[in-house]
Amino acid sequence: MSVRTSTLLLLSCLSLAACASDPERTSGLSPFLDRALFGPFMDTSACAAVSDPQGGTDPQRGTDGVWHRGPARPLRARKDGGPEPQTRVRYKRLDQLVLPLNNVPALTLANEQNGVMIVNVAGETREDWALGLCAESQGESEASAKKQADEVSMTRAGDAMILKAPWLAIGDQETMGTLNIKAPASAPLFALGSVRVRDMTGPLFVSAPAYGGIATLIDTSGTVTASGASLNFAGSKGIVTLAGNQEINLKITAERFQGTIHARSVGPLHVYIPREFKTAFVVLVTPKKPSLTCHADICSKLTQAGNAFTYLGDGLNGPNDLHFVSDKEIIIENTN
Repeated sequence: MSVRTSTLLLLSCLSLAACASDPERTSGLSPFLDRALFGPFMDTSACAAVSDPQGGTDPQRGTDGVWHRGPARPLRARKDGGPEPQTRVRYKRLDQLVLPLNNVPALTLANEQNGVMIVNVAGETREDWALGLCAESQGESEASAKKQADEVSMTRAGDAMILKAPWLAIGDQETMGTLNIKAPASAPLFALGSVRVRDMTGPLFVSAPAYGGIATLIDTSGTVTASGASLNFAGSKGIVTLAGNQEINLKITAERFQGTIHARSVGPLHVYIPREFKTAFVVLVTPKKPSLTCHADICSKLTQAGNAFTYLGDGLNGPNDLHFVSDKEIIIENTN
């Protein structure tokens, strides 16, 4: 399987529609879906073979950060099938940048071409932004593979990083990028493009493409505003606003959610809650014939008024604190 094909399959599996054939699925959130939608990420092994400090990286130091720009180099060659197998060269290049927080108090990420680039952000207790971009490419020759790898880049523009990666393969070259960021958890982050974010406590704004854009937000507990084609959110607190153009998958990880959630999806909205969930919520399905599927243990406690379904919980919060709206259907299930 090619780098590009495997990447697109990974991205598509982050949306529930692509994982509907899950063989483990009965009711509730299966282990398969839990891993696919909300599982761990931030794999730093992609460029391990080119991150050796003895490999001749070229540090470029400045007052606003330190670049380590690694050379593209061949990692291995493989044989394509056919009557006359052709050798293809695979290249990887690792670019690293560290930005002090006092120089960049808030970071903006902009995927300029919406190309094949996986962006992972993990919040930590730190005083800088540590970025590592892995560019990968395959080509029929070293020259063509290296040239295509050069199409993957990150460029600083003030407090913003401009990200570039090709969307379609050019000729026989296949190219993608993976950007891993270790971020100061409390700092504001603005992401324009598909992104996966974990453990951020500061303000978070995400605008992924309305068609094909995926945002996955795990334990982001500050003020969160996100839009895109498919949105995956898991957490127990925050001030959260979600707008999905295709679907939303929402997993609440505690019996009581601390804060508010306002989620609206043009397509299906899947809500996963713990058993004995105590937080009140309102569900609104906008079609004339409301489509609500509930397999959770609290289903018998839902009350209906027109297209609205209300769960009062233990009465310690107002039901409008958690407000779920879909133009198609809402599915409520327990986490297993």
